[in-house]
Amino acid sequence: RFWVQILAGAKIMEIRKNLFFLIIFLSAISRFFVIHLYGDQYIQTEWEEIFSAFEKFGIFGREINGEVVPNLYMPPLYPMFLILLKFLFPFDSNFQLFVLYVQILLSIISIFYFNKILRFFFSENLSLIGTSIFAFFPLNIYSVGQSSSSCLQLFLLVLFFYFFLKLKDKENFKNSLMFSIFSSSLILIRGEFILTYFLTIFYIFIVNRKLKFLVISTLICLIMISPYIIRNYNITNKIIITKSLGFNLWKGNNILSRVEGNDKIYDDNMKQEYENLIRDDQYDINMDNIYKKQVIKNIQNDTTRYLFLYLKKFFSFMFIDFESSRPNYYNFFHIVPKIILSIFSFVGLAFLLKKQKGAFNYFAYFYLYNISLFSLFFILPRYSLMLLPAQIILTCYVLRKLKPNI
Repeated sequence: RFWVQILAGAKIMEIRKNLFFLIIFLSAISRFFVIHLYGDQYIQTEWEEIFSAFEKFGIFGREINGEVVPNLYMPPLYPMFLILLKFLFPFDSNFQLFVLYVQILLSIISIFYFNKILRFFFSENLSLIGTSIFAFFPLNIYSVGQSSSSCLQLFLLVLFFYFFLKLKDKENFKNSLMFSIFSSSLILIRGEFILTYFLTIFYIFIVNRKLKFLVISTLICLIMISPYIIRNYNITNKIIITKSLGFNLWKGNNILSRVEGNDKIYDDNMKQEYENLIRDDQYDINMDNIYKKQVIKNIQNDTTRYLFLYLKKFFSFMFIDFESSRPNYYNFFHIVPKIILSIFSFVGLAFLLKKQKGAFNYFAYFYLYNISLFSLFFILPRYSLMLLPAQIILTCYVLRKLKPNI
């Protein structure tokens, strides 16, 4: 009987291992088909402007009406990522396809490490369920085929969470170093992540009570982001990472704004100020100040409207936007998984806000904090990807409560 149990256990482990590799294989196949069916054919939006300016002028900036201004508006990491890939693949004809293939690789690595994250908390069976949700969540598959920082950001976020949990389990220099590297990378891909970073290291300090980690991690992070901060200081005499707070607030809080924002300049005075801007090193700062001045005026003139809009954005980010104009937002394969996961996440959040469950609470607060923060601005569908890891952890927590032996 003893050997029968051993063999049965080995068989179950082999099945689980095969299932995990099947998930990885099908994930790669699904992403391959998506980039060939729906993938972007060229680099788009602001990323193309920065990438093109670097190729033509060797300047990390944007070309505006024939003049090049230094980029302070967009976070730097994704264009740096594109520039690195261009160095590795210096061919024009298939460069965009090469970028998307690299994004497939990053996405697969994300799945692998997300499975490791789930195994910090759950059984192998429940971890496989959570990994499947992450791997085949339609928005996660679709994002790989887009010229967007979303795929790279999700990859970095998963590794940030992984080394956060490793630090809680065992605090050493290697884990501190890796955690800090991915933290600084996330700051360079989304400037507001610096708030998440400081809240996280404070949480780790409260749990472990070790000042050494706090000092080491902060120093590593500063070293990592300092070249870009020094570059910006040399241009502007200001210590900044990006200068787009005013624009992002205005886009989400103007007369025409809905949940997804509005970037049409409708005010004649504001339009005149914008058109009269000098294309110099201070262009992005002066432009952002125009937006900041206007959004302050908007909120002061109609505080009630923008408070209601904030609550509307909060609900839409947590559940669903009932007035979205985004193409295919209401597609069955997008909206149904989103609603189901949102409901389970909300239930998990409600449970965890009442109880102390260690790292579970960190992910609950991460989820709530990000919804609260981004609702100040505007909500695009792809932003849901940054909530996905926390949502799945909250969902698996609920599933375990409903079926403890899973």
